[in-house]
Amino acid sequence: MTIPGASDPLEQRCLVLAPSGKDAALVAGALERGRIACQVCATPVGLAQELGRGAGALLVAEEAFIDPQSLAMIQQPIEQQPAWSDLPVLLLTKAGPATRLAVSVARALGNVTVLERPVPMATLVSAVRTALRTRERQYLGRTADQRKDQFLATLAHELRNPLAPMTNALHLLHRDDGGEQVRDWALEVMQRQLRQMTQLVDDLRATSSRAR
Repeated sequence: MTIPGASDPLEQRCLVLAPSGKDAALVAGALERGRIACQVCATPVGLAQELGRGAGALLVAEEAFIDPQSLAMIQQPIEQQPAWSDLPVLLLTKAGPATRLAVSVARALGNVTVLERPVPMATLVSAVRTALRTRERQYLGRTADQRKDQFLATLAHELRNPLAPMTNALHLLHRDDGGEQVRDWALEVMQRQLRQMTQLVDDLRATSSRAR
C-alpha cells in the first residue's frame, strides 16, 4: 500500500506492538496479506525507536503499557509531533467496559481508535487501512504547506530585489546635492523598479486565478 505524500517508505508502515509473539505474528501476517507494510516491535523501547524513524500508524495492545514508563516512551514522541501530524493509533483492548489502563493509554496517545478483542482479521485490516488513509491526508497537507512556504520564500526574494535600488535612489534624492541629472536618474530607477514590482504582483494574481 503506497501512501501519496509520504516522502519515505518508513512513513508508510504500521508499527505493531503486541506482547504476545503469537498475536504479533497473526497481525503481521494479516497486514502483509493485505499489502500493508508493517514492522513488529517486541517492546515499547523498540516501538519508540521505530517511531522516530517514521510511521503511518500504530497498532498496540493495552497490556503493553502496564508499566507507566512504557507509555511515557511512546507518549513523548507523539506529543512532539509537528503541527501537521496527528499519528493514528489503533488500540487493542479487552472486551467489555474499558479498563483504567485502556483509558489511560487512549488519553496519552491522542488520536486513538479502540478495537475490542477478539477482532476479526478482516476488520483489523480495514481499520488499519482507514488509519493510513487518514495519515495520507496529513502527508498531502504537509506537502501542500511545504510548496506554499517555498512559493512565499521565492516571492519574497523576487519582491525584495527591486527594493535595494529604490532605497538607494531615495537616499540620493534626500541628499539633494546631486543636481538635476542625479534626480532624473533616481526617478528613472524608481519608476523602472515599480514597474517590475507591478508586473510581479500581476503575475501572482494571474497564477492565483488559474489555481482556483
